Amino acid sequence: IMFDYIKGTVTFTKERSVTIENNGIGYFIQTPSTRELFLQQETTLYIHFYLRENQIELYGFLTPKQRDFFLSLIGVKGLGPKSALSLLSSDNIEEVIAAINNGNAGFLQRFSGIGPKASQQIILDLRGKINLLQPLEKISPNVAQTIDALKNIGYTQTEIKKIIPILETTPDLPIGELIKIALKNI
Repeated sequence: IMFDYIKGTVTFTKERSVTIENNGIGYFIQTPSTRELFLQQETTLYIHFYLRENQIELYGFLTPKQRDFFLSLIGVKGLGPKSALSLLSSDNIEEVIAAINNGNAGFLQRFSGIGPKASQQIILDLRGKINLLQPLEKISPNVAQTIDALKNIGYTQTEIKKIIPILETTPDLPIGELIKIALKNI
């Protein structure tokens, strides 16, 4: 992994891409959705650096679990990053995972870039393996940054998991306030 995450200010958004400025550099990052990314908001995106012969791209996700799911999808023979992003753009990722685990190729074919062959290959390669990725929770950006801060100061994943529901009750508080709440409740 060349980059794990990029933390910076959102300076531009389109339907499936965002520019995040960090230290005077604007990183163009493709993402499943920009619904939770707002202009001039500081955010963290977990990055996948995609490199092919004539193609260098950054793909960004709100959580490491979303990125892991993306990596599983692009590991499927014949499935590229654009088709994987299409699947991840679903409003209900759990439905996508259920379709894979239940062998529902028709459901997968509703997404752009996923035809009969690709849907069958996704099911063949990922059926039963995708459970490791559940649940793919949607965590607000401020809570995600608070979690990163807690990890950086040495708290364990188990300790952090216990306080996520508490933090999600007030996800729009500034990160400093969320950290105070977290430290009181760990």
